[in-house]
Amino acid sequence: DDASVASMTSDASSRYGKRGRSDSFRDSQHSSPRRSASMSTSRHHESKNDSEHNKKQIDFCPNGGVTSVTPYNVSIKGEKSLVAVAWIAYGDGTTVRVHQGAFFSSVVHDKTNFEALRKAVLRSRVMLPLSAEGVTVLPLPKYHSSLLAPLPPWKPPRRDRNGPGSIAHTIELTSDEDDDHEQPQDEDAEIEDLLTDIQEALVYGGDPNSAMGEQFPALAFYTSENHFVGRVSLDDLRERSVSSDQDASLLDHVIGGTAAVVGGVFGTALGVVKWGFGQGEKSPEDTPMSPDADMLHIREGEDDQIDENVSSMYSALHSDYSRMFAGSEIHDSPRQITSVSVDPEGDLAATTDTLGRVLLVDLDTKQIVRVFKGFREASCAWIEIPRLDAEKAWQKKKILYLAIHSRQRRTVDIYRTRHGPRVLTTQIGRDAQLIQSSAIYDTGPCACCYLLHSSAPGASLNQLELLKVDDKSTGSSHPGTPAGDSSTTRGRSSSTHEAAMRLQLLQQLLAKTNVPTERQDVFEALTQITSLKDLCMALDVLAVSSQLEDAMGVIGSEFHSAVVAHCKQTLDDVIREGGQATVENAQVKLLASRVAFHTQLVEAYDVLHEFETKTPVDDDKEERVAPRSPWAVEAMAWLTMYETVTGTSVDASVIEQTRPVLPFWAFAKSCSDSKKVLPAASGQHTMRHSIHLTDSTKSRKVALVHIFKPLLRDIFAFNVVISIFKAMGIEDDTDYLLKCFGDWFLCIPSREAARKGLFGLHSPMVRWLQDIVASEIDSRITGGVLVEGENSPLLPSLFKFCSEATDMARGFLLATLCREAVSIATKKKEAKTYGKISTVESVKPWNDLLRKIRICLLVSLRLNRMNLGALPITVSNVDAKDIFSVYEWCARDELTMSQTHEEIVSLETACRGSGLVFDPSSEVGDRPQCWKMLQQACLAAAISEEEREEFLLDMNDDDQLGALLLYLSQYNNPAILVAHRALLLARQWVQKPSDLQSLQDCLAALIGLHDDDAYKALSFAVRVEVWHSAIRPFYRAVFFGFDDVHELTEEVAGPLLDNRTWIRGFGKVALPILKMLSESTWDDSMNTFEVEPPANNTSWPPVKDDFILKRMVQASRPVSKQAIDIHRVIVCGTLVSDDLGALSDAVPELYECFTPTSLLRSADTGMENTDKQMEFLEQAVIDRANELEEGIPGRLEIGDIEELARLWDVDLKDIRTLFMLAMYELGKDTLVDESLSSCNSSNLDVERFVSDGLGIACRRLNRILNVKRSHEVKSIMGMLDADTCEWVREQAEDSMSLLEGDDGDSQVSMANTHLLILRILGLCTTIKDKSQARKIHSLSILSGTLLKALERQD
Repeated sequence: DDASVASMTSDASSRYGKRGRSDSFRDSQHSSPRRSASMSTSRHHESKNDSEHNKKQIDFCPNGGVTSVTPYNVSIKGEKSLVAVAWIAYGDGTTVRVHQGAFFSSVVHDKTNFEALRKAVLRSRVMLPLSAEGVTVLPLPKYHSSLLAPLPPWKPPRRDRNGPGSIAHTIELTSDEDDDHEQPQDEDAEIEDLLTDIQEALVYGGDPNSAMGEQFPALAFYTSENHFVGRVSLDDLRERSVSSDQDASLLDHVIGGTAAVVGGVFGTALGVVKWGFGQGEKSPEDTPMSPDADMLHIREGEDDQIDENVSSMYSALHSDYSRMFAGSEIHDSPRQITSVSVDPEGDLAATTDTLGRVLLVDLDTKQIVRVFKGFREASCAWIEIPRLDAEKAWQKKKILYLAIHSRQRRTVDIYRTRHGPRVLTTQIGRDAQLIQSSAIYDTGPCACCYLLHSSAPGASLNQLELLKVDDKSTGSSHPGTPAGDSSTTRGRSSSTHEAAMRLQLLQQLLAKTNVPTERQDVFEALTQITSLKDLCMALDVLAVSSQLEDAMGVIGSEFHSAVVAHCKQTLDDVIREGGQATVENAQVKLLASRVAFHTQLVEAYDVLHEFETKTPVDDDKEERVAPRSPWAVEAMAWLTMYETVTGTSVDASVIEQTRPVLPFWAFAKSCSDSKKVLPAASGQHTMRHSIHLTDSTKSRKVALVHIFKPLLRDIFAFNVVISIFKAMGIEDDTDYLLKCFGDWFLCIPSREAARKGLFGLHSPMVRWLQDIVASEIDSRITGGVLVEGENSPLLPSLFKFCSEATDMARGFLLATLCREAVSIATKKKEAKTYGKISTVESVKPWNDLLRKIRICLLVSLRLNRMNLGALPITVSNVDAKDIFSVYEWCARDELTMSQTHEEIVSLETACRGSGLVFDPSSEVGDRPQCWKMLQQACLAAAISEEEREEFLLDMNDDDQLGALLLYLSQYNNPAILVAHRALLLARQWVQKPSDLQSLQDCLAALIGLHDDDAYKALSFAVRVEVWHSAIRPFYRAVFFGFDDVHELTEEVAGPLLDNRTWIRGFGKVALPILKMLSESTWDDSMNTFEVEPPANNTSWPPVKDDFILKRMVQASRPVSKQAIDIHRVIVCGTLVSDDLGALSDAVPELYECFTPTSLLRSADTGMENTDKQMEFLEQAVIDRANELEEGIPGRLEIGDIEELARLWDVDLKDIRTLFMLAMYELGKDTLVDESLSSCNSSNLDVERFVSDGLGIACRRLNRILNVKRSHEVKSIMGMLDADTCEWVREQAEDSMSLLEGDDGDSQVSMANTHLLILRILGLCTTIKDKSQARKIHSLSILSGTLLKALERQD
């Protein structure tokens, strides 16, 4: 039992040192004081060759603390009765079996108990995986052979019965004298001896957050089976004795490999530390920690440090032990076993898990044979009943039942195993516990279980009840009450069950059903409840039941008053019968507390109910006056502006009052006990509670609407509110009352609140607040002077409430009302104190708060429907650090008017010189014409873009809509604003990437960034951020798809990446950004950026560091120029060619580009791949020449190709020459004639152009003269020089075209060919080869002759 375990732990720690004291005992099997088990076991016979080895000792130092303590009853040879033993399992898989007496120091030191204690000691080890954490090991009392068990011939373990009434098979424990006997010669007997020590254990649980996680099985079966037996010769088996180190290593290896086929082997266990039954102190340094094959540390000749008797008693702990490996497993993620209960026979196990299931597992087949559903927070126990009418011996086997206790359902269900029906279900209390036990009946010992009810001392429910089973289907029942058992018995009804049913009947009467119920029935059901705890529950249930008022005609609190009176009378009767001592009883205290709580509820509700039912509503007689202050007029104007801009009513969130009178159940539901109890001065169980409203927003606001309703009536009704809070016991908690007032004010119609509070002749709201202000001033005054600082505002709770209000239009109205109350109260105090209390100083914090709310309203309405941050705009959030950037607000406002960089620069300049600039947070903003300008500016969110852009034309037109920079002039910093605009435009473009105009505007902003010393770090950080957030993901998706590009969705970006026009437009923006990054220089100041506030920084919001930009600059890292050049090469490559495969060949570093860190890594630029690069460039030039259309001169755009050539260090003359030749090859002479006339040796490779151009001209002439000779050409062949014609034919055949086919110049006119020859002739002046010049001259004569002849014929 628990006491024995605790005693053993403390005694072992005191005798053997505190070093290895276990961490904790887990409550796995503690609830079972006795457990019977059966399994015949015997020790291995040790050979004579092992005598020397036995002199060595093995450390006993388990690790991980105790995970389970499982008691069993076993039979030992030489003992006439059952002996109680306990299996102790540790976190590292070590298991130890000890005698129950080993838990008691007096038993251990009694020499007469030596032999019994020594025989019971047995040690084993479950080889858990290294990564297993939080698992529970449960040794099994019976061995079941697995599929890998030894093959025949072999004999099963001996299973002796302990008489006809034995509840388990007997576990035979041999003494040491048996080891001296001669080993059996019979081969079968020897094999049987080797198998009788086989052990099994269950492993379950496991931390789901550990390394193995969900891979750890829900249930694992470990076994120490020797899989050699029956599969190898007996001689080989003898050589592999378990006691030898060699055999242990080999056996572990083979068993591990074999068991892996079934369920997997988890390897060796964790390192160990010494605990419990060790031999003396051992330092941590001496403990072996490496997980070797055996993880053993053998010591030889060490002196005994403890009592010799105790040492030899536990010598088995320091001998070699059996090891258990995983045999089979049950994987069922995410199921996690929480407890396991093994039946007394050791054949079945019942498990509970996190999915609300109870699994019945057959330990023989390791299969789940039954599943019980719907049992959450469950525990299991076993019940055995003998067959009394059985005649034959085999029929006398006991019938086994499984009892399942569900704490959630508060039931106990008993099922007959394995597949029998449910024979009993009973309702129990919420605190009941199921206890496994065993008892001796007339027919013998049987497993049984008890119900223990946790209740107050001396109460009727504090009892131990025996669960009895009456199974009519089998004719079995409990034979009688156990001897010496004074507990009651539980069948299908009991006192606890009846008590629970009474409360359940009351709940059923209050349920919404079609069965009519009268209030008398409910009260009668209440009077039947005798349990004090159930009375407390009944009080709470009746208080919040809507059926009483909605269906039974109960009015107000009349019925609940009678209920409270009944409970009071019951409480008085209990105290009178039990005496004064019962006052300290826990149940009596609980009921007294609940009675006091509900008494206050009734008292507070009666005050409210009387007001709502008896006070007439007559609003027409109320006299209306002018607004109390100019702030009231501005507050009403902001309400109107809010509705105009947002298009929604400011009262959209107002709760409609469906009931003119608040029902009692709704009032009770909205109240909660704060647990703060104040005893009264007199009375033994009279106390006062502080009743606060519930945290449920819906229930609380419904009650607040009614509680503060008197403040919307006449001036004298405000005392009703005071009386309600006094009855609730919170009249002095002004902070809480003011918070409730703020919540209520936001729940009522705004214009009604303004009319009653700011435009009425007498305002109950102002009067109620005025009294609180006066009381607060009195508490602060010492000697006629305020003791607190002048800046501490009055009504601090409401001041904070208004600062945090997200509904700023209503917040402005509430702040105006509070300012009015503070002003009136302080004026009276100022007169009484002769000016020591200043009204001006008292209302100053409220004036400042109203101005701050004004600015928040301006920003939120002007930038309506924009996401300005993770939190809503409030005064407190704006004052807080690192939540909002006012610079970002201004940048957003600029972009609403124009996205063109030049226009916005003009806007900023105009705002700095405008005469409309003023500070709304100063007294100037209080002028009506000023705050009206602010409200007019808010209309920008409600007009079209065309109307908004008109403001740029005339900044000084009063009718136009003012920009935020007019009213937040301290934030007109062009360098910071342009940085925010670039980031916002990039973010805007990513959301709609098909429109490249936003990205082009972003590029213009990036170009406009200031690169001077003060802002160069900011400029660099913004450009890098735009590259990483907007540009890089698209190129990553182009080359590698969307698998690792989480910034984009394939549905949006996929079609764009297939659009060649879009890719080129996108690349033309990306290239300048990379170029700007390559031109940046890094120094130590590039991680620092601070905004210098102006000298007179008195405006609100005050100028401070922009946290968005500051964090961006601090996160900057130097980029590699080589990496930037590689990215520029790739971007240029996508502009000039669609062949990404050829680009990857030319740029092998492509696969490492466009990652988040690719710009930071230095890399080779790939200059060694010259051939691939030139091939790529030549193909790009030819492709560009093909793309150019005839008839559109002046569009010879090869700047991107030239940029790529520069990056690859290729001569631009070669690129231009190649482009000219490609154009002539394609017959697009008219597009390049003009450009060719202006070329010279400085920008063109003349020699190559003359050589290749001559080939083009000869091929054209050869096609006319020889290939496609027309009738007209044949008629003039005699006029041509034969040698020149032959030379033309030879040149045409020897030259090669740039194109794959030679049809590019087939349609070129003779005039264009003659012009090409003349251009070549003109370039020959720079060539030294005179013979070639003569040939070209002869060629020009030939082409001229052909041209004239063909023109004459035409």
